[in-house]
Order: sequence, then C-alpha cells, then structure tokens
Amino acid sequence: MEDAKLPPTSRILAAKGLAPLDPYTAIALAEAKESKMRAEADAAEALRRKSETRRALDEQVRLKKEREQLEKMDGAWIEESQRQLKDWQEAEQKKKAAVVGRNQAVKEQLGLQLEEKQRAKDTELAQQREYEINLLKGVQREMEEERKKEAARKAEEKRNMEAVISQNVKNKALAEDKIQREKDYLRKKEQEAKEREERMVLQRARAEEERLAKVGSGRGSEGGETMQQRQERIAREDEARADARIAKDAADAIAKEAAKKAIHEKMKKECLDTLGMQLRDKEMRKQEDEKLHESLSVHARQEERLYHESEQQRKEQIKAKNLAYAAELKEQIKMERECGCSQVGCSRPKGLAQQRN
Repeated sequence: MEDAKLPPTSRILAAKGLAPLDPYTAIALAEAKESKMRAEADAAEALRRKSETRRALDEQVRLKKEREQLEKMDGAWIEESQRQLKDWQEAEQKKKAAVVGRNQAVKEQLGLQLEEKQRAKDTELAQQREYEINLLKGVQREMEEERKKEAARKAEEKRNMEAVISQNVKNKALAEDKIQREKDYLRKKEQEAKEREERMVLQRARAEEERLAKVGSGRGSEGGETMQQRQERIAREDEARADARIAKDAADAIAKEAAKKAIHEKMKKECLDTLGMQLRDKEMRKQEDEKLHESLSVHARQEERLYHESEQQRKEQIKAKNLAYAAELKEQIKMERECGCSQVGCSRPKGLAQQRN
C-alpha cells in the first residue's frame, strides 16, 4: 500500500532497489531532459536554415556565372561580327578606294551603337547587382531578427523557470516550517500531559498514603471501600485515561498525516499547473515559429520566382536586341553591296545611318 502511494518514478526506483526521488527532483530531471531536446531541435533547425541559405547562395552564384557566360558569348559574337565587318571593309577598300569616307562613317556609327549597348548592359548589371545585394541584406536582417527573438524566448523561459523554482523552494520552506511548528506544539502538549499525569499520580499516591494512614489508625476507609476495591477502581481509572490518551494521540496523528498529505497534494498541483502552463506556452511558440517559417518560405519562393521571371525577360530582351542588330547589319551590308558605286558623295549609307539613329 505504501508503494502504491509513491510517484511513478519513485516506484520504479524502489523496484530497482534504488533510493526514490522526491517529486521536485523528478520534475527537475524532466525539465532538464526537455531543455536538452529543445536545444537539439533548435540546433537542427538552425542547421537546416543554414543549408537552405547556402543552397540559395549557390543557386545565385550559378545564375551569375551563367549570365556571365551568356554575356561572354554575346561579346564573342560581337567581336566576330566586327572582324567580318573589318574584313569586308578591307576588301571593299581594295575594290573601291573612293568609298573610304562612307565606310568610316558606317564604322563610327557601329562604334556608337556598341558603346550605347555596352552602357545599357553596364547599367543593367549594376541594377541586377544592387537587387541581389538588397535581397541578401534582407535575408540577413531576417536571420538576425530571428536569432534575437530566439534569444529573447530562451531568456524568458529561463526567467520563468527560475521563478517557478524559487516559488517551489518558498512553498517547501513554508511547509517544513509549518510541520516543525506542529511538531513543537504536539511535543509541548505531550510534555504538559506527561507532567499533568505525573502530578495526578503523585496526588493519588499521597491520597493513598493518607488513607492508609487513616486505616492504620483504626478509622477505616470512607464509604466502606476496601483496599482491594480502591486499587481496582484506581486501576480502572488509569486504564480509562490511558485509553483516552491513546485514542487522542491516534486522532492527532491521523489529522497531522492528513494535513501533511493535503499540503503535499497542494504543492504537487501547483507544480503540475505551472508545468502545464509552460508546455502550453511552448506549443504556442512552436506554432508561431512554424507560421513564421512558412511565411518566410513563401516569401523566398516568391522572390525566386520574380528573379527567374525578370532574368527570363532580360534574356529575351537581349536576344531580341541581338536579332534586331543582326537583321539591321545584314540589311546594311546588302544595301552597300547593291549600291556598288564609287562615288564619294553617295547618300545611301548616310541615309541608312540616319534611319538607325
């Protein structure tokens, strides 16, 4: 029956032959285990976020390298076009020495177009670089804010735990003080009862001596009570008082045990209520963290989608510009070949240059 009253942890330790733990130690062990599991979960979450950030940065580096490769291909194509144009100009110079000025004007116009294209490309690269830097700064700010919130939550949990432990210590000290006062009171009452009982025994002994003295002097006992009857009556009275005292002590012990058990149950209920409140707060914080992580994931996916769309639009625009430039260059070469004149003041290339402007 006594083992059934012990907590589960104490019963297990008792079954193994170990000293049972008090409820406060069991609760402290459970909280330590929970703190360790929470720390491991936080470390795993931080590692996962770090891995996601690293993958995102690797993807950005890959896209940047791909863009640089495309730009390099565009530059190679432009260089090849310039080389072909230069070869064609050299061939035309050999054939038509009179059209040197016109070819020089065409060459200057192409140089201006290339410079304008390069300036536009530099501006676009600067804007893209600024966008990527701002995006990385935003991610870094969000990570710093998340770390600050996590540190604040841990500090709050630590303060709550310290407050609970302090309150438990105070409750235990109050209970022990109350029990000690009850023990002192019972000890005092027992001492008073013992002294009173000794005085009564002493008084009865003196009365018996006086009665015996009277009987010895020939006066006899009052009421016709014999010596044997008086001793039996005194024995019965002593037995009745002893039974009453035993019953009173048993009732006091039962009341004392009930009060001690009530105090223990009250303290246990307070501890369980506090632990339940902490568990509810932890569950709420976990749900809030999941919602925040989901919103950050959605935001990151949206940013990635917008980046891919803008990159696709930029590639399409570059491709359209290159196709338009190639078509214009082919048309210009075709018109110059069809012209075939050796006049220095031929107005056809000049008109074509004005159309391009």
